[in-house]
Amino acid sequence: MKRPLLLLPVLLISYLILVLPGCSLGSNYIKEGESFKPTAEKNAIYTLYLIGDAGKTLSDDPEPALISLSSEILKSNPDSTLVVFLGDNIYDHGLPDENHPDRSKAENYIKDQINALGANHRALFIAGNHDWDNNSPMGNKLMKNQELFIRKYSSARAQLLPENGCQGPDFLDINENLRLIYFDSQRLFRDWLDIPDSSECKPIDLNSFFNNLELILKNSNGRKCILLHHHPFITYGEHGGKFDWKKHIFPLTAFNKYFLLPLPVVGSLYPILRSNGITPQDMSNDVYGNYTAKMREISKKYNPVFSASGHEHSLQVIRDPVSNTIQIISGKGTRLTDGTVSTGEGTIFASPFSGFMKYEIYADGTSLLTVIVPDDEGKAAEVFYFPL
Repeated sequence: MKRPLLLLPVLLISYLILVLPGCSLGSNYIKEGESFKPTAEKNAIYTLYLIGDAGKTLSDDPEPALISLSSEILKSNPDSTLVVFLGDNIYDHGLPDENHPDRSKAENYIKDQINALGANHRALFIAGNHDWDNNSPMGNKLMKNQELFIRKYSSARAQLLPENGCQGPDFLDINENLRLIYFDSQRLFRDWLDIPDSSECKPIDLNSFFNNLELILKNSNGRKCILLHHHPFITYGEHGGKFDWKKHIFPLTAFNKYFLLPLPVVGSLYPILRSNGITPQDMSNDVYGNYTAKMREISKKYNPVFSASGHEHSLQVIRDPVSNTIQIISGKGTRLTDGTVSTGEGTIFASPFSGFMKYEIYADGTSLLTVIVPDDEGKAAEVFYFPL
């Protein structure tokens, strides 16, 4: 009589193995009719490179995305090029003090990203949750360490913004046609979770922050606006509740992609808990959910060119069905981070592979987003083109 009960775990495992893999991508996805390769080559008057979650590297095996990025930016004029690192610049716990045993390793992670700039190009770094060590009470000290190190090591060609562990929002006017608006979404989450902080900036409530963001968008004097922040407001990866069978069978890969200890049935607790809001790093959580709702509301009202984020370990281009705004996710700057990606309503492009994105603006007012996925040697391959 007990034998049917033994079938339940077997059936569950079979379901996870046979059905769920179809939900995650193993190759690039392009929505039919959405990729338009330019028929004629044009010279960009300004170029943005967008790469995120690149803060984990190996000293003896350089990351293809960083190799490719370094080669790509050499083709562009340093005076009209900016590289934006979209957060999680140092895994897993930010940049500790100089006497900490993990300091050297953490420094190497950020050095590898700065070294990709070459001798003359500039970069803007934005913080992610790992740079703050998530909810650590020492988060602001870690941020100050990173800010000072980036400025010194890059000879001030790169900077972490906003400064002093502040939330923002703030902006950088590139020219009379383009405004970059940046803010620290992880600092916002910490404020809303009432995490004690010694930052020079006082905590800010949700409405006050978005009122400030709205003013910057409203007073852009006709410039096109791009929003830069770590947490996307729509995603079809794990932070959006999309888990493949591996997370049910091998849940420890969430902490290290090589921890392949099978924990069937019990392992399913991990994605189930995350899908029910156990962490503010997932959209199912109320903190993240409120942030998403406000981002959509303000994006629908002011129609920025796009929002660019990291956080999710994948490459995605999504037209948000709620706000009709383009959300770019460039969060696979290294092969060493674990994550899966699926597709959903509004997905235009998605890839599980490491890479980055390039946004070019032309003199005739047109612009083009290009997704670059390098091979294992770092040779660039342009896999998707999207006029904006």
